[in-house]
Amino acid sequence: MKFTTIDRQAAAQLRATVLPALNAALESFGLVASIDGNVVYDPGKSMTAKLEFLAVGGASQEDAVLAVRRAQYEKDAKMLGLPADSFGTTVTIAGEEYRIDGFASRRSTKVSLVQMRTGSRKQCQAEMLRIALERQKRPAAVKG
Repeated sequence: MKFTTIDRQAAAQLRATVLPALNAALESFGLVASIDGNVVYDPGKSMTAKLEFLAVGGASQEDAVLAVRRAQYEKDAKMLGLPADSFGTTVTIAGEEYRIDGFASRRSTKVSLVQMRTGSRKQCQAEMLRIALERQKRPAAVKG
């Protein structure tokens, strides 16, 4: 497939195709690449995106991707009032248990969660997650 213009759909196809190939090539160097943040388009002709590299040593590609998600979460969490060390933590929201899995792509105020029971992915606002984490920290009320 050859592109004649570059738009959001083309950028998504490029990301889905190029990033895994780039990471496969970088694996021998102990690096992993990610494209995060805003993509700027020059109408139909070009796009500019932030390409980040993270040194992960001899970790597997899956572990490296997880390390990138963790690093991104730790970097951005404090701006949104979340504890930086809460990545991977289990939290209960509306009676369901979720694992914190980073920020949803291109939605810096939404956090990606994995439902523990089903493995499905959900998103929630950072403020809602912050409240749920605070509730979880509080000791249970003692009934007397």
